[in-house]
Amino acid sequence: MSKTSKSPRQVARVAYELANEALPSYSHAFSPKKFTLAQLFACLVLKSSSNLDYRGLVELLHDSPELCKAIGLNQVPHYTTLQKSSARLLKMPVVEKLLTRSLH
Repeated sequence: MSKTSKSPRQVARVAYELANEALPSYSHAFSPKKFTLAQLFACLVLKSSSNLDYRGLVELLHDSPELCKAIGLNQVPHYTTLQKSSARLLKMPVVEKLLTRSLH
């Protein structure tokens, strides 16, 4: 079965599941623990697959509670949280492989 989908919920869910298997829960021991790396990764894959900017992604998440539920978000991250996590995640060697797997 192909992992490619046009459904935002399916895209986010697949990215979330892949990231849950490959990434630690949090970037460091003293992180605020509001969002897991898997949740942030799923949001960033959704941003990329939907051709949205960070603020557009936040609006999509606010308007789609079922989308948030699919990746376990209790609250929507601020757009700056997504920007900062993008820079941090892209430095991790495993993330490039995850992006390839989740977008294809």
